[in-house]
Amino acid sequence: MAEITIKRNDLQPYIYARAIESTGTVIDLTGAIIRATMKRIDTGTLKINRQTAGVTITAASTGLFQYQWQTDDTNTIGAHTLNSR
Repeated sequence: MAEITIKRNDLQPYIYARAIESTGTVIDLTGAIIRATMKRIDTGTLKINRQTAGVTITAASTGLFQYQWQTDDTNTIGAHTLNSR
Protein backbone atom coordinates (compact mmCIF):
# COMPACT_ATOMS: atom_id res chain seq x y z
CA MET A 1 0.00 0.00 0.00
CA ALA A 2 1.26 3.47 -0.83
CA GLU A 3 2.24 5.89 1.90
CA ILE A 4 -0.18 8.70 2.66
CA THR A 5 0.09 11.71 4.93
CA ILE A 6 -2.94 13.17 6.62
CA LYS A 7 -3.39 15.79 9.32
CA ARG A 8 -4.67 15.00 12.78
CA ASN A 9 -8.47 14.44 12.78
CA ASP A 10 -8.73 14.38 8.96
CA LEU A 11 -11.15 11.78 7.57
CA GLN A 12 -9.94 11.88 3.96
CA PRO A 13 -8.45 10.70 1.73
CA TYR A 14 -10.07 7.28 1.93
CA ILE A 15 -7.85 4.25 1.38
CA TYR A 16 -8.60 2.38 -1.86
CA ALA A 17 -7.18 -1.11 -2.35
CA ARG A 18 -7.42 -4.32 -4.35
CA ALA A 19 -7.11 -7.77 -2.78
CA ILE A 20 -4.58 -9.88 -4.67
CA GLU A 21 -2.75 -13.16 -4.09
CA SER A 22 1.05 -13.21 -3.91
CA THR A 23 0.92 -14.55 -7.48
CA GLY A 24 -0.87 -11.39 -8.64
CA THR A 25 -4.27 -13.10 -9.02
CA VAL A 26 -7.20 -10.93 -7.96
CA ILE A 27 -9.17 -12.27 -4.98
CA ASP A 28 -12.95 -12.35 -5.46
CA LEU A 29 -14.40 -10.73 -2.32
CA THR A 30 -17.96 -11.96 -2.81
CA GLY A 31 -19.25 -12.87 0.66
CA ALA A 32 -16.00 -11.74 2.32
CA ILE A 33 -15.58 -9.69 5.49
CA ILE A 34 -12.56 -7.39 5.54
CA ARG A 35 -11.15 -6.21 8.86
CA ALA A 36 -8.80 -3.25 9.24
CA THR A 37 -5.96 -3.08 11.74
CA MET A 38 -3.69 -0.07 12.30
CA LYS A 39 -0.80 0.30 14.72
CA ARG A 40 1.88 2.83 15.55
CA ILE A 41 5.12 1.97 13.79
CA ASP A 42 7.41 2.99 16.66
CA THR A 43 5.56 1.31 19.56
CA GLY A 44 3.32 -1.32 17.95
CA THR A 45 0.35 0.09 19.89
CA LEU A 46 -2.94 -0.80 18.19
CA LYS A 47 -5.11 2.11 17.07
CA ILE A 48 -7.60 0.07 15.02
CA ASN A 49 -8.09 -3.56 16.04
CA ARG A 50 -9.74 -5.84 13.45
CA GLN A 51 -12.45 -3.27 12.78
CA THR A 52 -15.08 -3.73 10.06
CA ALA A 53 -16.62 -0.25 10.44
CA GLY A 54 -15.54 1.92 7.53
CA VAL A 55 -14.62 -0.99 5.24
CA THR A 56 -16.71 -1.20 2.07
CA ILE A 57 -16.29 -3.74 -0.71
CA THR A 58 -16.85 -1.67 -3.83
CA ALA A 59 -16.39 -4.31 -6.57
CA ALA A 60 -16.28 -7.82 -5.11
CA SER A 61 -15.46 -9.75 -8.27
CA THR A 62 -12.44 -7.56 -8.98
CA GLY A 63 -11.22 -7.43 -5.35
CA LEU A 64 -11.79 -3.71 -4.85
CA PHE A 65 -12.52 -2.24 -1.42
CA GLN A 66 -12.08 1.01 0.47
CA TYR A 67 -11.53 2.15 4.03
CA GLN A 68 -13.22 5.33 5.25
CA TRP A 69 -11.56 6.77 8.35
CA GLN A 70 -13.67 6.77 11.50
CA THR A 71 -13.67 9.71 13.93
CA ASP A 72 -11.11 8.32 16.41
CA ASP A 73 -8.82 6.75 13.79
CA THR A 74 -6.83 9.90 13.05
CA ASN A 75 -6.75 11.72 16.40
CA THR A 76 -3.26 10.49 17.35
CA ILE A 77 -0.14 12.06 15.86
CA GLY A 78 2.56 9.65 14.64
CA ALA A 79 3.45 7.17 11.93
CA HIS A 80 1.07 4.23 11.63
CA THR A 81 0.69 1.19 9.40
CA LEU A 82 -2.75 0.02 8.21
CA ASN A 83 -3.44 -3.61 7.25
CA SER A 84 -6.53 -5.47 6.12
CA ARG A 85 -7.37 -9.16 6.27
